[in-house]
Amino acid sequence: MKCKNIFISFFVLLSATGFLYACGGGGDTAASSSAVLANVSGVAATGSAIQGRVYLKDSSGAVEQVADTDADGAFSFNVADLKAPFLLKAVWDSTTGSHELYSFSEGAGRANVNPLTNAAVVAAAGLTENSALDQGLTEVQMNSIKANLPGVIASLREKLAPLFDMYNADINPVTGTIKADHTGFDAM
Repeated sequence: MKCKNIFISFFVLLSATGFLYACGGGGDTAASSSAVLANVSGVAATGSAIQGRVYLKDSSGAVEQVADTDADGAFSFNVADLKAPFLLKAVWDSTTGSHELYSFSEGAGRANVNPLTNAAVVAAAGLTENSALDQGLTEVQMNSIKANLPGVIASLREKLAPLFDMYNADINPVTGTIKADHTGFDAM
């Protein structure tokens, strides 16, 4: 029922946005709609919200943006003038030390950061650990991750299907709707 309500809400929002855009909506509505569509946003979590910073690098390697996460681990970047795809890195400190996790976005849209996104990006880059991602990636490497990531995500979801089922969390770890509330995917 919850998924149905989310789907209906999304459909209504999408329809309203399309209607306002088509009608002009008066004033700067079209400009506002395109600005919303030019964001990369998501939730950074590891079983609880990450309280830290998220860095976004564009594929030119020349631009990096920084955003602090909110209390729910949410973050957002305006990527209107940046070159996709994007590499994301969440960085935070805890009682056990400093930590970092990676994620990836093909363009504007949702890009969560969590342990599964980190594993998927590392695998899609053909690496064995995420420290090499910190050295910087070329545009060719970024496009290679973009090409490999869907297959890696599908493989992870297939191999971890019993776990996804147990937690009722069968979503894409990168693009799925995630709440850092110790339920569903976050509990997994």
